[in-house]
Amino acid sequence: MNDKLDLGVVVEPFHNPKLELKTVFRSEAVLAVSKDHRFADRKEIDFAALKEEPMLAVSKDYMYYDQVILYCQKAGFTPNIVFHSSQWDILLEMAAENQGVTIIGKPLVEKMYSERLNCIHLKNPEFPWGLGVIYKKGRPLTVPMKCFLALCGEDL
Repeated sequence: MNDKLDLGVVVEPFHNPKLELKTVFRSEAVLAVSKDHRFADRKEIDFAALKEEPMLAVSKDYMYYDQVILYCQKAGFTPNIVFHSSQWDILLEMAAENQGVTIIGKPLVEKMYSERLNCIHLKNPEFPWGLGVIYKKGRPLTVPMKCFLALCGEDL
């Protein structure tokens, strides 16, 4: 907001009325569980079923943390968070070792952990997940900004 950066990359859902958001990738957040977890054979799960589960979460510094809390609250509960980390791979490693479950972007699991974790579709509510590029509203796009957005597949 102080004009030190032209663009930023964010995990969606993301909302800030002062910033323009261009979505460049869409997927979903899933429940990542160990192959040995009691939910491992499920294809989908209601958020409410997670009420008592030990949850591994990103640090409170991330807006994504607030989104996870919000989606749990929409399902009528406060999550039982037993561990926080700013590192996605630590959360995934701990989930793979059956030390809890985590709600995380499906591509993050599929890329490196598909042999050790199962992805379970979340419903009631569903949880969209994506990557977006942000920049200050009303700020003219420079040539480098336009080039980067074009690389991300944004037609200007």
